[in-house]
This record gives sequence, C-alpha cells and structure tokens, in this order.
Amino acid sequence: MQRLLLLPLFLWLLFSMQNSIAQPVAVVRGTNINVRSGAGTNHPQLFQLNTGDSCRIKFNMREENIMGYGINAWYKIDYQGQEGFVFGAFLDFVADKVATNRQNTKSQQLSKIIANEVNARVCASLTCAKAFQVNAGDEVQVIGKTMDYHIPSIGKKPWYEVVYNGQKGFIYSHFVDCTTCDFNALNPVVSTNNSPMTKGTIIGDKVNIRSGSATNYPILFQLDIGAICEVQKEIPVKGQQLPWYKIKANGQTGYVYGEFLSVTSTVQRPVKVWAVVAGISDYANLLNSNYGVTDLRYADTDAKRMYQFLKSPPGGNLPDDQIVLLRNQEATSQNILQNAQRLFQQAGPQDLIIVYFSGHGGPNYFVAYDQALKYSDIKTVVEQSPAKKRLCIADACYSGTWSNNTQKRSVQKRMNDDQLEQLYYDALASSTNGIALFMSSSNTETSLEIPQIGQGLFTYFYIEGLKGAADADKNQIITLKELYEFVQNGVSYVAWTQFQHRQTPKISGYFDTEMPIGIVR
Repeated sequence: MQRLLLLPLFLWLLFSMQNSIAQPVAVVRGTNINVRSGAGTNHPQLFQLNTGDSCRIKFNMREENIMGYGINAWYKIDYQGQEGFVFGAFLDFVADKVATNRQNTKSQQLSKIIANEVNARVCASLTCAKAFQVNAGDEVQVIGKTMDYHIPSIGKKPWYEVVYNGQKGFIYSHFVDCTTCDFNALNPVVSTNNSPMTKGTIIGDKVNIRSGSATNYPILFQLDIGAICEVQKEIPVKGQQLPWYKIKANGQTGYVYGEFLSVTSTVQRPVKVWAVVAGISDYANLLNSNYGVTDLRYADTDAKRMYQFLKSPPGGNLPDDQIVLLRNQEATSQNILQNAQRLFQQAGPQDLIIVYFSGHGGPNYFVAYDQALKYSDIKTVVEQSPAKKRLCIADACYSGTWSNNTQKRSVQKRMNDDQLEQLYYDALASSTNGIALFMSSSNTETSLEIPQIGQGLFTYFYIEGLKGAADADKNQIITLKELYEFVQNGVSYVAWTQFQHRQTPKISGYFDTEMPIGIVR
C-alpha cells in the first residue's frame, strides 16, 4: 500500500526535476511587453516585462514546433514565480548562460561605458555593421576580448565582446571601463579586421558623391537610384539629422548624405515587409494618341519618394530583394503583376505586403504605362500570397471604387521601443491580419497634382504623415488609423480651400487599425 502511495509522489518529483532542468531561458526585448493570461491579444494583461528581463519557458503554443522556438508562436513563461503568455517576437532565445549570468552577480562583473553614442558592431572592426548603440554610464557584460586593433587617432587596443540588454556585439575597449574585468576568464575572440564592409543602396536620382562630408565639397561623381556601394565609414555631423557616409562604388571613393543612402541593416526582424512601388508620369504614345491619356507631372516622383521612405529606418529599411521600384516605361501592366507575384509568393504568413501605385485611374482599374490594370488582377495576386497582412495604396483618380462594403476592426495599442527598425518590426509582428485599401479619392473624385510641392497631394500628406506629422499620441509609432485621419483631413482641406476641388481619401478593408505603418525618427 505504501509503495502505491509513494509511486505517484516519486513520478511527480521526477517530472518536476526534469521540467526545471529542461526549461530554456529567454530574455525579453522591448519596453512594456504585455504578459497575458492566455495565448492571444484577446486575453487580459497580467503584468509587463521590459528589455533584459529573463524568464523560463514552460512551453509554446505551436504544436508542430513544440521542440523548437519561433517568433510566431506564443509562449507560456515563468517570471519570478508569475506565469503568463508572451508573443515570441518579444523574446530573445539567447543561451541560458547569458540569462543565468544576468541573475548571478557574484560570477559577473559589469563594466561601464565611458562615452556617449558608442557603436557596438556585429564583428570586431570599424568596417562591420552597427549592432546597437550605448552611452556613458550604460553597463555591459564583457565576455570576450580580441587581439589589439589599430585605430590611428587612438592607438592599438583590443575589442571587447559584450552583452547589453540581451544583445551581443563588439565595442572598442577604449570606450569601456574594464577595471573590474577578470581577463583570465574572458573568451579569446579572433579579430575580424578583414571582414566584408557594410553594403548600401543609393535611393535617389543622380546623387552627388563628394570629396568630403558636406555640400561645399566638390562633386566627384554621381550614382543613380539602385546603385550598390560599400559603406566604409559613418560620419555624424553636428546639427544634421542624418549622418554622412564614406562609400566606395565602381572603384571610386567619396561621401554621400544619409538621405540618399539605405545602409544594409543588421536588425533582427521578426517579420518581413515586401513592396511593389509603381508610378507613371510619362505614358506610352499609344495611350496618348489613341485613348487621350495625358501625361502626369509627378506620379513617378511620388513613387520614388515612397520607395525612399520604405528604404529608410522609419519605413522598415527594406532590403533590395524585398522591394521593387517601377517608374514610367518600367511600370507596364505585366511588370507590375509579375513583380508583385514574384515578391509576394516569398512572403510568410506573418509578413506584410504593400502595393503602391501613382498614376491615372478609372472605375475599378489603374492605368499602367501601356494599358489598363484591373483591380481584380492585382487583388488576385495579393490574395494568392501567403502573407496575411496586406496594404494597397493608390494615388489615382476614382480609386475609391476598389471596395465599399467591408468593415474595420481595431485592437489594443502595441509596445514602444528605442530602436526605429526594431520598434517597427516588433510592433508589426504583434498586429493582427487583414487587408487595407488606402485610396487617394472617392469613387467619384479626381486626385490632384500640386506644382507648388512637386507631387500628388495625397502622396505628399501620406509621406509627411509618415515622417511624424501623423503621430497624434506622440508614441513614435505611426498607425494606420493615425495616418488615415491625418491624410484625409489634410488632403480634403487643402483641395477645397486652395483649389475648390473635392478630394476625399478613403480607406476600406478588414484590418488592425493599430498596425504600424512607420516610425518617427
């Protein structure tokens, strides 16, 4: 009888021991991350966690991935005796060693940063991409050291491999107070001085490359939009919002302002964004002569500015293989559809796909460079994509005819963060699925181009809103709802008061009104 009673107790103890040993550790990334009572945003919030908090993983809610970890699953966690559920995009599954060392202050000595705006890099070289940034007084855990590395203005010193808020990177030792470091316990790290340089993409037309980091330096050569270059150095300039970059392209070296360069990002992205951007000002002669389709002034410029935003950190800094820009003769009906199909088929279920079009339009169609492009054809390509988040933007006449009978839905507002790209992608990962159709006018109105601003009125307010003007609650996140309200108010007011013209932007579809569209720099 005693054996029968003891056996369940023994099995329970054995299971508890195995469970505690097997439970992996994760570190939270992000501020004010909600821990909920169940696996979904519809469950009540129990408490919140912040960057650097470590927790034990009890299990995840994706059965097919029960033995692994993924950002698209919900996880049941244990944080200091409190249990709840967290979305995987906000957990960094670093080794147990890092999280354990965070809690074990006896075996860990934290070192302080002694300068402001110090870049931690992904490898031990000035040519490596930036991983994150720290400032004077920030504490880092030094876990490794390289051989000496020569910097002309400083001398020869090693790089330290560090951990900061769950992120790993390399910081030049000159900027770290390591007086408490146990150098015998540090891991030796092979220096990567010869690692490949960071890549960049030119995002302007005929961009001037100069002999120095200011506009008063002579122009050495020019690069066109889409040109790839090596980024050798980032040069912050006092009083300017963006840095200058020293670059190398086609065997030539020079300097370019950050507004015209998209630098390859090293941000860990829980989701991806895929975009086809098209704009036509100069239509085919056949359409001009046979159908009376007039050329426009600024539609191709609108497309370029949308492309520039999406290639910037506030717009997601999209990689070259996730965005296509088609202008004028490139923007044929076939090219738009084929590129959309090629890109959108690569998207995952949690990704966002974007179609942007600027040009002529009519009831239920856009006018591509060579012929009409039916809404239904675009809709088919969009709906065939695995992506469940979809955004269609059109600066075209009568574009409001796309959809008139669907409803909006909203969810609770999302988290905030310090890093632009990380904030954008983390917030995007936590938004719900749906499709939003954002059109420049109603189904009976035409859309204005304004010579004074050199672009379409709708796209002007759209971009201005994304740059920060639409951030009504000042939380750095531009949501779809905020952008729509800003654009609708601005466009309809200017169109009527300045031009006695009615133009009312419309939005329709079923979507998360709190879905992030951009981040305020």
